[in-house]
Amino acid sequence: MMLLINVLVAQDKITFTWQGSHRCLGAKLDYGYFDIRATNGEQFTINWGDGTPTETKIGLGDANIYLHHDYTGNYDSCIVTIAALSADCKFTYLDCHSDFCDDVPTFQISSLLFECSNLTYLSCDRNCIQLSDLYAAHLVINEQSGKLFGTQYLPYQPLTGGVTVDFSDQNIIGGVQTFL
Repeated sequence: MMLLINVLVAQDKITFTWQGSHRCLGAKLDYGYFDIRATNGEQFTINWGDGTPTETKIGLGDANIYLHHDYTGNYDSCIVTIAALSADCKFTYLDCHSDFCDDVPTFQISSLLFECSNLTYLSCDRNCIQLSDLYAAHLVINEQSGKLFGTQYLPYQPLTGGVTVDFSDQNIIGGVQTFL
């Protein structure tokens, strides 16, 4: 009798929806505002979501890898996936804050999904990330000083059904005071 056991080890993955502003810089994800850290010597891929070839990068440990991509088509948004190639590759740091041009964000992330086991730092200031995604990110990161969510520019949304929405009693997340 032979017994086969398959052990499935999750690999780190970050998926987000990126929205560019053609008004300022065209559709560009700028390296000056987007960087990541991954396990030294371990490979990961980036699928930019626009049909260009998937890029392979090698982690540098505690050093940032600055990411940059020019979208050559007419893209309003793309789903970007950053995925580890092995279970040994762990993402520990993600800085994806947006910059402004004429009071308009040059790009914004509107959804963010983590499948990471060692993420200790996230800075995503000046984006429009859904509150549920920010809350999920808060649960992934244990270190309070590693949670730099900053200002989020959420689009206006109509309320229907005549229901009053009041989050004033939900302004503390994980012991940290937030402001509406």
